[in-house]
Amino acid sequence: MRIDVRRLAEEAGLRPKKAFGQNFLIDPNIIDKIADAATRGEPDAVLEIGPGLGSLTLALAERSPLLVAVEKDPALLPVLAKLFADRPEVRFVQGDATKLVLREHLPNARVINVAGNLPYSVTTPLLLRLLAEREHFQRATVMIQREVAARLGAAPGNKDYGSLTILFSMYFDLDLLFDVSPACFWPKPEVTSTVLELLPLSAPRFPVPSQAWLERVVRAAFSQRRKTLWNSMRTVFDGEVLKAAAEAAEIDLKRRAETLTAREFARLASCLPAS
Repeated sequence: MRIDVRRLAEEAGLRPKKAFGQNFLIDPNIIDKIADAATRGEPDAVLEIGPGLGSLTLALAERSPLLVAVEKDPALLPVLAKLFADRPEVRFVQGDATKLVLREHLPNARVINVAGNLPYSVTTPLLLRLLAEREHFQRATVMIQREVAARLGAAPGNKDYGSLTILFSMYFDLDLLFDVSPACFWPKPEVTSTVLELLPLSAPRFPVPSQAWLERVVRAAFSQRRKTLWNSMRTVFDGEVLKAAAEAAEIDLKRRAETLTAREFARLASCLPAS
């Protein structure tokens, strides 16, 4: 069974909304590839972010014993409820996934996977939400704008390397699975997408005081990425404290943030006294 997204929208009197970043996936081969990847590891349940008009939802439901889909647009919920009326294992929740708390929706599931075609306008907040919820799922398979995926997988010194790179490399194994052409959506977006897989680590890749503290240090370092660490970070941290921490971590403050590895950022964060 496939869902004809265009016809479904027409029958329901719906049009894709730019405000919600709605680009509905319509290519059956891509849908199946994402659903196959998103249900690896035999999860008890899958949580889908942004089901839209249900094309990926259906493929996930065929592969998972329980599916909860969180949709922000209330106009889509009656359509989805009718479409999946004969599937009690599928449940829809109206809500903002940038504030997602997984265990509120799946309190009894032992193994949870996350899937979704993330709206471009809120990709970063959604990724950060997954970072915060990482202890509660075994894998996340999500589609995002290719340039954001490049940032997550960038190497030190690369123009795409930044704070997101550091944070996600510290807490996940990340795999860029495949690109998705604009032609696979309705309406067509102006950019290419990438499907990536996030596998949470059981502990940070390198020791740090906390995720929040590491994030504060990294964001300060990249706040003025063309400047040295000294010029960027002394607006956030006391100069003498910063110098002492950099010396202890063996980090030259004349370097720029984009040259530091995740291990070096972890050392610097560990040497800076949390406040």
